[in-house]
Amino acid sequence: MKRFLSNLLCFAPGCAALYLVFLVAWGEWAPRGLQRNLYYRRGGHGHLLSRLQEARTAGPVDVLVIGSSHAYRGFDPRIFAQRGYTLFNLGSSAQTPMHSLILLQRHVQQIRPRLVVWEVFPATFTIDGVEATLDLIANGEHDEFTRDLVRHHRHIAVYHNYLFSLYRRWTRRDARVVEAVEKEGDVYVSGGYVESRKGRQRADREIREGSRTWAFREEHFTALRNGIEFLRAQGIPTVLVQTPVTPSFRAAYLNNDEFDRRVAGLAPHVNFNGMIQLDGQRDFLDANHLAQPGVQMFNPALIDWLEAGGWLMPPAR
Repeated sequence: MKRFLSNLLCFAPGCAALYLVFLVAWGEWAPRGLQRNLYYRRGGHGHLLSRLQEARTAGPVDVLVIGSSHAYRGFDPRIFAQRGYTLFNLGSSAQTPMHSLILLQRHVQQIRPRLVVWEVFPATFTIDGVEATLDLIANGEHDEFTRDLVRHHRHIAVYHNYLFSLYRRWTRRDARVVEAVEKEGDVYVSGGYVESRKGRQRADREIREGSRTWAFREEHFTALRNGIEFLRAQGIPTVLVQTPVTPSFRAAYLNNDEFDRRVAGLAPHVNFNGMIQLDGQRDFLDANHLAQPGVQMFNPALIDWLEAGGWLMPPAR
């Protein structure tokens, strides 16, 4: 038995080294369609790389937006500028409150917002967060928050992407990546926003009214509460905002009111579903993302609501 264990200990380092070599080779040269547990996309979908690079020099601003793809596709800094306000958008794809809190801890001291608008979408309170973690590993910085995420998930894809990212940074290959301003009809706008010029992407699937229920994860409500407390300690107020979705999408879920009630108990909250008249084809990219015409209707209504509530003070004209 001792001899077996001794041989195993001698053999293990070589196996680990071979595994790492194979991981690097697979990440660099394997067809992307086969990279199921190594999905490393620096400068990939959502323009997070450009957003985080700009965040290093952003601020101070009137409004910082945090949240999922509904955030970076739904809050246009150009529209806020027309009303005299500066805005920076720190949204990312499938961002959960856990990731939002990390981004706030990393960037709020640099951006120095007067107000944080936290976009809250029920679906992001139901997911495991692996997608957003992979996005942050590839496009964000590596620090204690990154390592905490890796330990939190205990997921093979997270382990693989983190190890591969260490290799990419050590060889400085990531430093040479320059993200295009326009990709597949998505255009990055200074301030963290992504404008889609693709038009309506797909028709709504037929979903029977009241046929679904959101299965929430408590960890996300805890992270949201912690994020609000973190901002309060910095003297920064938070408002929680739900962007509009199509009526059929919202009607499909039985427990929307439960979600509204829970988040409204944590901070001032507004749900814009039903508050403005939107066209399901012209104003939406899909069932739950606004197209640019929808953003151009939603943002002025949001600014009006923020001003009416005293969250924003209209600039002197």
